[in-house]
Amino acid sequence: MNVAADHRLRRLLERQHLKHFRASGQSPDGSHQEPGWAIVTNLGNALKIGKRYKQRAIWWVVDDELQLHSCLTGHQETVAGFAQRMV
Repeated sequence: MNVAADHRLRRLLERQHLKHFRASGQSPDGSHQEPGWAIVTNLGNALKIGKRYKQRAIWWVVDDELQLHSCLTGHQETVAGFAQRMV
């Protein structure tokens, strides 16, 4: 089901002509990894897409600040500097 949803999301991004690239995330200790997509869009559209694909939250990067935004409540918290989280 995850693979099918991933393909549907990729097709949506292509139909909307959104710049996108594969961006996999992982836990700080590396014990859990999950493929995802980075897209160039505004926060409102990113949250709308996240909700459509039943995501609990999305990552958002602003000026090297990695933020986590809830798709349900809109709650936002800063997690870390983005550059320090890059592998």
